[in-house]
Amino acid sequence: MHGMRAQRRTGSGSGSAGASRARAVPAARVRRSAPNRLSRDLIVDVYLRLAEAEGTDNVTLRRLGAELGADATAVYRHFRDKDEILAAAADRLLGQVTADLEVSGGWRERLRALLLALRSVYLVHPRALLALQLSPPSLENGFGNVERCIALLREAGIPEGEVPIAYEALETYVIGATVFDARATDKSLARWRAVYGELPADRFPNLVATARSLYLDIDAAFRYGLDLMLDAIAAAASRRDGDSAPGDTPARSAGAAYPHKEDPP
Repeated sequence: MHGMRAQRRTGSGSGSAGASRARAVPAARVRRSAPNRLSRDLIVDVYLRLAEAEGTDNVTLRRLGAELGADATAVYRHFRDKDEILAAAADRLLGQVTADLEVSGGWRERLRALLLALRSVYLVHPRALLALQLSPPSLENGFGNVERCIALLREAGIPEGEVPIAYEALETYVIGATVFDARATDKSLARWRAVYGELPADRFPNLVATARSLYLDIDAAFRYGLDLMLDAIAAAASRRDGDSAPGDTPARSAGAAYPHKEDPP
């Protein structure tokens, strides 16, 4: 269902994911220096600057090398491949967006704020964050956010056996929905509303009746889904002393326990 929105962004506007995006900043060319002056931090700095200035995190190594004033092959002295650069950039972003995140209130308010903050980063740099998710490197900030999320789920009081499943569900929702939303445009969303509205009403009465109201604010839709998930976690916590025995977990289908995430098509 979300696949309908997997179209490259060509613009943004109010009421769409574009409202959550950071403004692009013009890139300043790095002073040219010998390859041995390069560092991992400098390469990541320039990569992020280019990504924001050009409105895409699909920056080529050739483009990156040119901005660094070095041959693209010099980058390989510091990073194994482009995915490692993406992961390092993602880790930097995750650290920046959550470093000063201090929210008062209970576990729910703090967990909601953390997940919305992570979404804001994924909206700007979906490729970088996806690289971090699919091939986790030894970088601290991503691990710290997972630690924080799991700690809040435990604080919520759900059965211990449900903590991993609750974390996976939240992770899948936040990352999956946001990566799709990051590629949506006002134009593409309007096109789907038009397509649905022109379907034969005798065959698709509910879809036609709802068409004009779909995809008007995908950020609001995301928050609606997140709140429903947090409602379910709160309900699981309230049942803990009544119906759940220690170690009980929701049933999983055979062979489905903790499946490995696959590379996107």
